[in-house]
Amino acid sequence: MEALLQSFDATEWRPTLWAIPTEAEVLAWKPLFDSLPTTGPTIKRVKHYYSATTAAIMFLQAMGKDVRAQFHSITINEDHQSICLPYCHAQGLFPFCQENPKLRIVQHVDIWNALLANR
Repeated sequence: MEALLQSFDATEWRPTLWAIPTEAEVLAWKPLFDSLPTTGPTIKRVKHYYSATTAAIMFLQAMGKDVRAQFHSITINEDHQSICLPYCHAQGLFPFCQENPKLRIVQHVDIWNALLANR
């Protein structure tokens, strides 16, 4: 545990805001979470969502460049409030637009549920 903490430098860690951690990453961090105290005030459980843009990025990354080149239009529907600064997630689509200049991405955002929802 101490070796894991010593090898981790929080000031140098710069994950992309739209990345969904892999199972291996979650398992690597599990000892850190297990070491946190479990006593204290009860935290209200809230359902968190990854953004639809994040799901689209993961979908596009999972296929080869030749398959992505066949896409000409993608519509993304953001209908839930999501985590990790969702207004930045569209930046993760830039490489795909640069790779395929014919690709057009339309993003629909449900103002009431995705932006103005009160948690």
